[in-house]
Amino acid sequence: MPRERETEDLPPDEYQGAYGSRALELGDLAELNRTARESPWADERMEKVLEKLYDGCAKRATEHDELYEQVQRLRASSVGRSSPKLKRQIETVEQQRAENREWFESFDRRVYLLHVQMANRVDKKLREELVERYRLHLELQRFYQKVRAAFAKADAFIVAHGKNEREEIELGSEFVDEVVRVLRDSWKALKGVIKDAHETDLPAMKYFEECADLANYVLEDKLVAEPPPDYTKGWVSKFMTQLQGARQKCSKLQIKSVSGVLRLQEQIVAKWKLAREPIPAEVIDAEPIEAEVIEAEVIDAEVIDAEVVDAEVIDAEAVETKFILPPEPPPELPKTEPAPVDIVGQANVFDFDALAPGTPVPSADVFALHTDPFVSAPTAQMPALGAITEVAPPVGGEGEPPVNQTAWLDPIKLKAEKAKADALRAEAEARTRANSAAARTRANSAAADKGAFGAGAPVVFGTKALKAKRPTVRITLVKPGEESPLAK
Repeated sequence: MPRERETEDLPPDEYQGAYGSRALELGDLAELNRTARESPWADERMEKVLEKLYDGCAKRATEHDELYEQVQRLRASSVGRSSPKLKRQIETVEQQRAENREWFESFDRRVYLLHVQMANRVDKKLREELVERYRLHLELQRFYQKVRAAFAKADAFIVAHGKNEREEIELGSEFVDEVVRVLRDSWKALKGVIKDAHETDLPAMKYFEECADLANYVLEDKLVAEPPPDYTKGWVSKFMTQLQGARQKCSKLQIKSVSGVLRLQEQIVAKWKLAREPIPAEVIDAEPIEAEVIEAEVIDAEVIDAEVVDAEVIDAEAVETKFILPPEPPPELPKTEPAPVDIVGQANVFDFDALAPGTPVPSADVFALHTDPFVSAPTAQMPALGAITEVAPPVGGEGEPPVNQTAWLDPIKLKAEKAKADALRAEAEARTRANSAAARTRANSAAADKGAFGAGAPVVFGTKALKAKRPTVRITLVKPGEESPLAK
């Protein structure tokens, strides 16, 4: 059971009067929990809400208390003698109270959503504890609001009944029945609170033991019996004493419950702020340690005589070879195919006897005959080179130069040269077929000779070339009656 204290733990001024005797307007807690779970706030939003959370509470709290006192006076004045004017005044005040209650409803829901989400970020257990404390507070708050309303109404009717008996006001003889009805309703209200308090488990709170019997705290003595049908002063006195005591006890419970909720919310806010702040670096001053100088200890060296060990001569052991590895063969040279050889099939020899007679040239003149007209440019006087047939005998007989010929070559000599050329050609062909290397060399020589004579020129083996790379024919003109130098 609680230990009585002279003063109550009222909320501090930092809350600007937001928490006092008023009831918290939270609505359905299950709905708020679902909103916090499905639509969580960002940390930046929670920080802004926390900064301006209690703005305007002082004015609204003062307005709440004034409107409550005002409506209680109007209700007391209207007991037994209601008038349209009083009714209008009560309605006006009740409308103002509804607006005030609506503002606090938005405020209380905002406070709950803020701290539940903060607790959900820093500590799940704190969140569960906060939700459970709010649930308990709403139950204790219901006890207090119910008992306070019952006491206020019963007290107003008892006061009016006393004035009626003292004839201060005239309410009629039937008013006493109405007073008995109000007292009966108040007794039922207190009985209901006691019954609910028996079924409520009180958690560990300051000045209370865990799971203490809450009903015994609210009402220490046994509740008076049901009110009699008539107005009885003795019963009324006992009942009103119990009702007033229950109201005071429920008020203490509500204040303690609010204080517990606020302390827990402060703890949650502190943890939430700490989690958001950066961890400051801790600078630790280094403690200098003086170096300890240790003197070196000199140790005399000990001379040790060297031990001479005679070398041991080991006879070489001959090892008989089992086999000799054959030398590796030299690498095989790559095989190359011989280049193709252009074999000269026939050497062409032109016939000087077929030359047409020209203008006689003075005798004893020696000149070099330019061979390009004979080799590269066939004319009517120099036909194209081709297969050589038998050389025609000279007109003037063998060994004699032809009459009317500008140049004469001995046909016997020409035959001999032709035979020699044919023999050389046959010999070259035989060597080419026998030895590919010799044939390649002969072919290159033949190509060089061909270039010396010009494009398309025939090759005659045994013919020497001059410095100008052109064959030269020495021609001697012989007058009739003179001996040809070729006959010698």
